[in-house]
Amino acid sequence: MKKLLLFSIGLMLPVFVFAAGAGGGGTVPEKKVVLPPLRTHFCYTLPLLKQRVECRLGLSQQDLVAEYAKQYLPEECRAVRAKKAQGDCVARYKDLQSCWENPVGDERTACAREVIGLPDDRAAERKSCEVKKVRKDRLACLASLQQKVYTLVKFRFYDLNERVEDFLKEHDTIDGRAGIQFIVVSELNKQKFNNARTKAQRLQIIKNERVAWKQVVKSLTMDDARDFLDDATKDLSTVE
Repeated sequence: MKKLLLFSIGLMLPVFVFAAGAGGGGTVPEKKVVLPPLRTHFCYTLPLLKQRVECRLGLSQQDLVAEYAKQYLPEECRAVRAKKAQGDCVARYKDLQSCWENPVGDERTACAREVIGLPDDRAAERKSCEVKKVRKDRLACLASLQQKVYTLVKFRFYDLNERVEDFLKEHDTIDGRAGIQFIVVSELNKQKFNNARTKAQRLQIIKNERVAWKQVVKSLTMDDARDFLDDATKDLSTVE
């Protein structure tokens, strides 16, 4: 889910089929087909994640703007039930929008780190937390650093997600099913990462993201196969 210009109204048109009556010996009389007005659905109203992804990928830029004007709720935030936590999640996505103007790689990640408020030297920051004398302050400092690192890990998933989305929009004549499946998997991986309780579980989710990325790069024959997930693993190791 991308740049705040995103997602608008999904176009969902039913298909009407009229045929001769079977076994009755007659024909079905002609009926006047009245199609519903265009843009009768917003993508966010669709019940399934895959449906929403497919819907949004098919929207024009104008419709993406209309969708977000109606409701801007990234899939990761949609899965968050607590109202305040969901609001914080949405705000974080909005803050990260400016980073998409940077090229893929170090500049984009540096932008995300700055937005998140994560120091370049995570190990040093952790040490500064650990030397705090008051236990409550020490634990709060470590928890804050940990959450910032987790956010950067998920930003790397987000980046892969967006790169596939951009590729599909730039190559709109190719079969996009593999790309859609990757976006769905990547979105679910962010949610799983939020629900993980151990370092081992989080590391496994990063590995799963890499496997899915390699598959989609091969399926779509994407030129840029960099995933930057080694950095995600290193960042995680600095706080766990």
